[in-house]
Amino acid sequence: MEEVREVVDIDLGISERNAAPAAAKELQAFLYISNANKVIAAAFVEHIEKGYPCIVSHEAEAGESLPLLKRGDVPMKAVCGVSRLWVFKQCRRKKIASRLMDCVRANFCVWLHYFQK
Repeated sequence: MEEVREVVDIDLGISERNAAPAAAKELQAFLYISNANKVIAAAFVEHIEKGYPCIVSHEAEAGESLPLLKRGDVPMKAVCGVSRLWVFKQCRRKKIASRLMDCVRANFCVWLHYFQK
């Protein structure tokens, strides 16, 4: 599993392994395996009790033209936090990440399926 995480970190540009929000033992990995038995997508998630919403800030900083995402001030109740979500470059734009997140939701939010039926 550590090999997959190393590949994901390199592809996502995570240079410091210590910058991870949780230790590797606390993260659960959800892998999308191709028919050729290769990992083509991965989601690393952890159990959490609260999270902060992302707020789009239209105030661009010096030299920046894109809007920034900032952390909200008020925590909200949450069940899982996504540390990394990655899809192999040649497999992107095929809704693989969406299917992987559906699997994460199904495993972390069992009660949600009960109320949707």
